[in-house]
Formats: sequence, C-alpha cells, structure tokens
Amino acid sequence: MLLLMLIQKKEIDIGKVLSRFRIAELSLRRMWGRHRITPQFVDDVNEWLLRAGRTLFSAGNSYGVILTSAVESWSRLASKRIDPEITGVLAGGYDFTALEQLLVTEVEGVEEDSSGGMEQG
Repeated sequence: MLLLMLIQKKEIDIGKVLSRFRIAELSLRRMWGRHRITPQFVDDVNEWLLRAGRTLFSAGNSYGVILTSAVESWSRLASKRIDPEITGVLAGGYDFTALEQLLVTEVEGVEEDSSGGMEQG
C-alpha cells in the first residue's frame, strides 16, 4: 500500500496521473523492509497492485510501474509469425546462430573486443 500512497502523492504534486514511472530497487526495498526483492515477491505485490490498475515489473537495476490499462493500446505480437522456427526448436534442431545479431552487444560504455572479452569504451 505504501507504493500506492507514493504514487498518489507524486500525482498530486504534478497534477496528473502517472501512466508509467521507474523506481529504484533500493526505494522499494526500503519501503517494504526487505533485503531482496524476489520474482515471487513481485508476483505477490502484483496481486494487490493489479486491483489498483497498476503493474510492477523488473527493469534491470530498477523497476517500472505502469497503468495496466495502458498495455491495451500497445501493438500486439503473436507467435504464429515464427511458426517454422518454433517447430524447429521443438524438434531440437534449430540453429540459433542466425539470431545472435538480435542480441545487444554493447553495454553503456563497454564494448566487446575481438577476442570475445569486454573492454571499456
């Protein structure tokens, strides 16, 4: 409930509804008196948070909260576009090397060197 109170106070301060925002893990741990925030705990929080029309999700070093209704206006993806690939994966013979280019290879200021290691950029 403290998260909802924090959202309400921020909305009053800015005079509008927050459709999305990020919040540091440290703030959540402090608010909830926890040393760690586990995926199970996030699921438990979402059980009551959904009743307020919000959804909490992990975003790396921080968390995001969105209005659940906002998701309804997002573009939708369906797996049927990649049916042949799914069939290959399920058959155990899919070669993922062609998809490696889809992975992020740069992390803020760190680039992969030619030997496969990481170096500061």
